[in-house]
Amino acid sequence: MLSTKLLPEMETEDTSKRDQLLQGMQNLPIATQIDKLKARLDMIAAACEGAEK
Repeated sequence: MLSTKLLPEMETEDTSKRDQLLQGMQNLPIATQIDKLKARLDMIAAACEGAEK
């Protein structure tokens, strides 16, 4: 199902969410940041695999 949002709106929202994620992590130790990003990537990969089925 396609979103009703226009591409610029989607890009703005994506940028905002990315900034929020990174701001919340910048004071954490590097190892913790890496672990959190890996977990996030795993969640995204699982969502993509689910969407393909």
